[in-house]
Amino acid sequence: PSNGNFNLNIANAENRDFSVEITNSLGQVVSSEIIKVSQANDQRQYDLSGFCPGVYFMKVSNPHTQIFKKIIIAE
Repeated sequence: PSNGNFNLNIANAENRDFSVEITNSLGQVVSSEIIKVSQANDQRQYDLSGFCPGVYFMKVSNPHTQIFKKIIIAE
């Protein structure tokens, strides 16, 4: 469980665009963005502390890959 603050590390992806989508447990999109990775290793900070406690899912994707992660925000 987390308080809603976490980092997303992207490695070996220089000059690529990624879609980052966060959904709630009902499948509703609560946040989405396109990030441009300009260096080989990139780190992004996310603050979901304003979200209600619960389970969320993060999808990071580009045309070549999709990665899913579960995020649990505690009270």
